[in-house]
Amino acid sequence: MCIRDRTYTENSRLVFVTRFKYIDNAPSYSGIQPVFQETAGYGPLGPFDICDPRLTSVRQWFDRKISLIPQRVKSVRLTFKLRKNEKDKKWFIERINSPYMDLASNLNTKSLEDWELGDEIDAILELYSAKVSQYPDSLDLQMQLADAIWSRARFIILEAPVDIKLLRKAIQIYKKTLAEGDIRLWARHGPPRPDEKITSIWGMLALHYLIHGDIDSTKWAFNQGKADGCFDDGMLEYSKNLLITCPTDAILVTNGIMDTYGLLYLQIMNGFRPDVNVVCIGLCDNSDYVNFIGKELNISLYSVKPPQNVIIQMMRGIKELKKANKIPSNSMPIYFAITIAQNIKSDYAENLKMVGLAYQLTSAKGDSGIDINAMNENLMKKYSYSSLNTDSMTYTTAKFLQNYQTQFLNLAYKYRKLNDTTSAIKTIKKMNEVLPFDWRTNSSSSEFYSWANKWDMVDSLYGDAYRQISSKGKLDFNDIRLFQMYFQIYYRAEKFGNAEQALIDGLKIFPDDRNLFSSYVSFLYSQEKYEKLLSILDNWVAHHPDDEQYKKFYKQVKDGELDEIRKKK
Repeated sequence: MCIRDRTYTENSRLVFVTRFKYIDNAPSYSGIQPVFQETAGYGPLGPFDICDPRLTSVRQWFDRKISLIPQRVKSVRLTFKLRKNEKDKKWFIERINSPYMDLASNLNTKSLEDWELGDEIDAILELYSAKVSQYPDSLDLQMQLADAIWSRARFIILEAPVDIKLLRKAIQIYKKTLAEGDIRLWARHGPPRPDEKITSIWGMLALHYLIHGDIDSTKWAFNQGKADGCFDDGMLEYSKNLLITCPTDAILVTNGIMDTYGLLYLQIMNGFRPDVNVVCIGLCDNSDYVNFIGKELNISLYSVKPPQNVIIQMMRGIKELKKANKIPSNSMPIYFAITIAQNIKSDYAENLKMVGLAYQLTSAKGDSGIDINAMNENLMKKYSYSSLNTDSMTYTTAKFLQNYQTQFLNLAYKYRKLNDTTSAIKTIKKMNEVLPFDWRTNSSSSEFYSWANKWDMVDSLYGDAYRQISSKGKLDFNDIRLFQMYFQIYYRAEKFGNAEQALIDGLKIFPDDRNLFSSYVSFLYSQEKYEKLLSILDNWVAHHPDDEQYKKFYKQVKDGELDEIRKKK
């Protein structure tokens, strides 16, 4: 076994693994996997972690191996190929055999033909259950167990009997980690976050029942999810706006959890826009789901890899239906949610026209870009934003905020390119009215107002931003970017006093931010304000005695070395 770039920090007990390989023709993995050891007595997977220099046994190596699987279970399916490759099955059982003899023996009795989908995940699930029993206080282990259940559900929930009790166990763990854990714990086991995984579980369960024609159970699953805090107002409002974007009988291709299940909820529970056919590309590697979609569209579809090939099949099938006069020539247009994966969008880049929260797939190449009329109609008139301007905005809703920002700015930039100042400013004004305060919204708006030479609005927005950021109970370090943006806005306009004030204000709130300080140093040096430069350097070095770079720079300025260099130039 080869481990490279290993970092082991005894004090913080934080371990990072990067770029390691396994022996005996086993799969390789490249990336960073952080693990916190929760107490000095044991790590999340047992007495030691794979990064610990004391690690030697195969059992400890295998424990670490399986810890990677829940978050990368699709790779596991591709790697093991248990239905097709006896050698991979043998490799997997050999790895289990040493530490878990009974489990390996049970798996080994099955022939390759009898090995069911998810058997290897079930084996991993049993291992995690044993570990949780051994270390019941480990939140990391409980998250890994829940992730194993969640990963298993993602593969077999659409085609196998559902174990509600097992799913509820995962949901209970996710709720516990939301209450007792923190962002570091969630990051180690994500993305997505635990609350998003709960939404995924109830959404997948509802889809399972829907595929099997059980509408009552579909509604039950959605109601249970709603009771667990899923399908909140922000998700449903975004989903409603997305459905509004599509014309009658459209096909809407979505990406995954957050942009799919809200749509199905509205269609099933509220009866809103059931004419739109939702196709989740993230589920198109599942044959049962693809067959279900094919029946809904009256098109012959089959599951192939990569999943986006289903889009090609849909386009071909729709063309044949139109050719046979079975549907009108303008029916079943295809739309892509803007959240669709970039590699899929790039395949159709010349045929995608932005119309709001979705792209329209056009038939002619080169007919792409922004449909300015459709964008204006949707963003300025049709969409609702009532869930955004609230103090209780959820994490899910906040994730959608950037999509709205991006589309408003895309429309404003299009007007700007056409030199339509009135429409551009009207779009920016609407964005500020409907979206809550955010450094992107605020500073981007000022960028447009500076372009339109409306400096009173720039000053007003900056003043409002400074008041809001300085009054926050908890600092958001993303807000540092706002001060950097305003510095650039004012500096480009040669409003040097305002530019300097933006940096001063930023450093009042974030006095230890080196990027802001570096910008201020560069500004003062370029303006030849050497006395002030010496003053801030003296203060910085006093509070940051380990910053050797600025200690050296401070000495150079103090001794006049940089002034001599400048004079020579």
